[in-house]
Parts: sequence; structure tokens; C-alpha cells
Amino acid sequence: MTQDNTNVYLAVTLARSSPFYLNPSGLSIPYPAVNHVGNVGQLPDVQLFSVPRAEWDSRQQVILNFLKGSEGVQRVDVQSAKARSKRDEL
Repeated sequence: MTQDNTNVYLAVTLARSSPFYLNPSGLSIPYPAVNHVGNVGQLPDVQLFSVPRAEWDSRQQVILNFLKGSEGVQRVDVQSAKARSKRDEL
């Protein structure tokens, strides 16, 4: 993940029984500041969401409570952006 200071990224793990498992963008409907980005790698149950940093800074606990309280959400992890380093080419 490249650094992005305008958004905070959240990895949301969904149960297969979750109503959001087949339609994870549905989590964005009741809370529009939470935007579905896509799968985390090849994991169908782990979805990446972004939240504008200004919204996150002022409403972090509300957003976390909303996501954690949504049906079928097993886990929410705040992702830390790390700068990628270029490897030496052989």
C-alpha cells in the first residue's frame, strides 16, 4: 500500500454468513464516509475500506463502533501506510 495521507484504510473481515459478504459496498450505504476499495489480496472475506482523514480524526470511535456493530463483521483493523522500498535489480 502506498502512503496516502488523505485517507485512513480499514481492513474489515466478514463472516460468510454476513449480508455484506457478497456485497461489501453495502457497508457504505448507512455511513457514506466509509468507501469500499476492494478485496485485500485474494481474500474474499477481507475487504478494504477508506475513510477521509478529516472524518476519521473527528469520528474515529463512531466509525469503528458502526463497523464492528454491523451484522457479520468479525474484525476491523486499521491499516498503517508504509513506504515501499525498491529492491536492487540483478
